[in-house]
Amino acid sequence: MPGVHVSPSPEPRPGSVPPAPATPGVTLPFAIGTVVWTAPETADVTTLRLAVDDERIRAGAPGQFVMAALLGFPPSAISISRYHADGIELTVRAAGPATAALGALRPGDSVGLRGPLGRPWPLALARERDLVVVAGGIGLAPLRPVIDAATAAPDRFKRLHLCYGAKTPDDRIYIAETFRYRRCRCVDVAETVDRPDDDWMGKVGLVTCLLEEEGWDRKTLIAFMCGPERMMQVVGETLMRQGVTKDRIFMTLERHMECGVGLCGHCQVGRFFVCRDGPVFSLAELEGTFGREGI
Repeated sequence: MPGVHVSPSPEPRPGSVPPAPATPGVTLPFAIGTVVWTAPETADVTTLRLAVDDERIRAGAPGQFVMAALLGFPPSAISISRYHADGIELTVRAAGPATAALGALRPGDSVGLRGPLGRPWPLALARERDLVVVAGGIGLAPLRPVIDAATAAPDRFKRLHLCYGAKTPDDRIYIAETFRYRRCRCVDVAETVDRPDDDWMGKVGLVTCLLEEEGWDRKTLIAFMCGPERMMQVVGETLMRQGVTKDRIFMTLERHMECGVGLCGHCQVGRFFVCRDGPVFSLAELEGTFGREGI
């Protein structure tokens, strides 16, 4: 895709977990991002295209995030939804005052950015394999750079399969872009919604109904997923029943990150801090903690 800049993922050792976070965020200063344009995705989701001079942020990897700060509001942890040669995109849902203020920015406005932070998607593990991307609602945003990387270098992967679910047709993001993916020879796209409207002609049901594809090599495929935690729990269980092992199922957890460096404790999951140790984890790493009540 034009204008996309993606850093290569580090090569893993056989059987290893993804690399540690590329950047120790506690030492990073804030850079300035200037809004170039904004695009409404849904009633409460907006994509911001930002020009950023800081090379470190522009050279981030798929799955990393930034702390985005406006005067008068605490910083918000936002996944980078696309990399450009001169900046990045952030897709923001108005979940509170700070994110609502970010979504209300206009061209020419400025925002403070600290990053890139976190552990990225282990794209190198998916080389020469089927890569299954499962997203729910705004969960497609952290996975969008994965799709960019795969479409920019299709020979690296056997096949990319995008399975996307949303509550309603109007809750989908990147609608025009997803339509363009369908015309890309290296991407298979399947969508479903929970509650269709009169114009919806696609599948209806949970995103797990899209995981019945017969052509996938479940002995080797790699799965990346992002969405509500209950959705990811069910997707993980479905894939494991189909023979996909826990060490080949990865997810990004976006829960309650506030400081971005593992100090405040809001994002703790068992022994992990999502912002410091993640946000990308394998299901094998989270065994015994992911999906448990109260964790």
